[in-house]
Amino acid sequence: MKKKTLYLEADRDDDRLKIGLYTTEAVIWRYETLTLPIREIEERCRRVVEEFNAASRKNGHRVSSFRKLESEGGKLAKELLPKGLREKLAASNADYLILKIDDRLVHMPWELIYLDDRFLCQQFCMGRIVKTRQRISEADRRSLGRPLGMWIVADPRGDLASAGDEGEALYCQMEALNKEAGATVVNPVQDADLGVEDIAEQIREYDLVHFAGHVEYDREHPAQSGWKLADGNFTANHIDKLADGPGASALMPALIFANACQSARTEEWDYTEAGDSSFGLSNAFLRAGVRHYIGTFWEIRDASGSDFAKAFYDRLRSGKTVGEAVRESRCHLTRKSQDIAWMSYVLYGDPSVSYFSSKNIVSSSSASSEQLSPVTRGTDGPLPRFPNLRLNEDRLRYLAHFFAVVLMIGVAVTGAGISWGYYDSEREKARIEKSIAEVHQKQIKYQIVRQEREALRAQAEETRQRVEKLWEKLKVLCPELRETSSPTIAVVLGSYGLPEADRRLLLFAVQEQLLYQQKRFNLVERDSFDKVLESLVRNLETTSPEKRVCRLEMPTHLVIIEKFRGNRRPSFPVLMRLVKTGSGRVLVSQFEDLSAEEPVTRQKEKITRNFLKKLETAGQGE
Repeated sequence: MKKKTLYLEADRDDDRLKIGLYTTEAVIWRYETLTLPIREIEERCRRVVEEFNAASRKNGHRVSSFRKLESEGGKLAKELLPKGLREKLAASNADYLILKIDDRLVHMPWELIYLDDRFLCQQFCMGRIVKTRQRISEADRRSLGRPLGMWIVADPRGDLASAGDEGEALYCQMEALNKEAGATVVNPVQDADLGVEDIAEQIREYDLVHFAGHVEYDREHPAQSGWKLADGNFTANHIDKLADGPGASALMPALIFANACQSARTEEWDYTEAGDSSFGLSNAFLRAGVRHYIGTFWEIRDASGSDFAKAFYDRLRSGKTVGEAVRESRCHLTRKSQDIAWMSYVLYGDPSVSYFSSKNIVSSSSASSEQLSPVTRGTDGPLPRFPNLRLNEDRLRYLAHFFAVVLMIGVAVTGAGISWGYYDSEREKARIEKSIAEVHQKQIKYQIVRQEREALRAQAEETRQRVEKLWEKLKVLCPELRETSSPTIAVVLGSYGLPEADRRLLLFAVQEQLLYQQKRFNLVERDSFDKVLESLVRNLETTSPEKRVCRLEMPTHLVIIEKFRGNRRPSFPVLMRLVKTGSGRVLVSQFEDLSAEEPVTRQKEKITRNFLKKLETAGQGE
């Protein structure tokens, strides 16, 4: 049966609002005009958001927060909707409500209008369609076919426990869908350790993109709002450049779910003030051609955001429309806890679109009951460090058993109509068991890579701090020391895991590439820079102050190279990191796998190609 859709259309002219309600079949429809106390509404909404942000940072939301939103939603209903329209909405049995609003109304929380003891987002599957005076992408709609490409970017800074688990769970959901469908419906790719350029280069390769991490919202400079990554922020400005710059003909993803604090927060899109500059992430992605964008109004707790995402994709992959998946995920969270994170989500785009065929139905539920601290996806804390981190074999065995049990439960859930009794042959049972094994083996490999990369980042930070301490010690011995005026670079090779002969070969290979394959930085010193500093400190400490001579200058940047301390074969991971001296800011972070069976000198192009590419633009405009 065809589902019914209502359209609520609103246009603003200063403090005047033209608003009306109509159905898909309407040839003519009536609108009414209201006078808005616009500044009062804006200030009240802004104050509520800030209060909820503060509550999220402390210990989440409680019943009082819900009651406050009921009150504010009731006020909004009276201020934005004429009485007759309120009555029609409250009595409607429509499935979908599409908001057609102009760019001066996007900052209003329409989804939280409260009528007849429920919010609009509880009553309807809602989506927003916006008209704007800004320039938008004129590219054709992205053509979708099987298999869909899905990119899961989870916990890129390594400081959100549930976000990392969220990425793993979503990956498992999609792999399980493929196994049960007997075909590749979706190709999920999960990444964590990504930089700004990685996102810019790869985002248009996928149909669906899920980001689980931190977002920085800049109210004063909304074009600077962005996804927080290890080496900086992927901002609305970057999205604008993708839409206008080289390769702009490549189409943006159809759906982007930015599961992070305030990832859909915005002020009005005031064209007279900013022209074609973006007003935040939602504005930038939609103008660039994204068909569906899901984000949040305020800060959410890490665990609640993860629960919502798992529920959303579980329903989306079962054949539900985007709007149904969002609405049912809201309901899922209301039943699970008193946290009101479900109210924070907003969907831009047609809510009646489905990305997966209903015949590919697999249902699963893998919510964790682990108690987590109230970290929010807006928390701006320091990057964590992992001193002396080693691979934990007990943890990996636990993960293997955990994912096996979860997937067995998933395929046995009664609601999916699947159980072991469903299969009439041992062959089918063996196929499912093999599928489960393959999925959790992939998860084990992912955990190994993730822990290795965490260890390498920790090693690199230890090395950077050691170099900085040596430099400070040298400045005490030689106060006239200074930093070079032109862009310079020195290589520091970590001391872990390689024999001295291999270390020297790796150092030489990287320095040769830096010397001849890039022109932005001058290479100083041909030894590992920490060794140069150590030698100089020793010499100066044994020399009387009046005879001390030091002509060394501190390079503006360091290239820190770290090899994982373990001995995994036949390859091992290497991290190359560009760091600004003094501030310690990481500008480039690149991982590569080196073969343990081939000389390092033969792999010099492989290990430096991507790093050198990023080196050309890293930190420009500092």
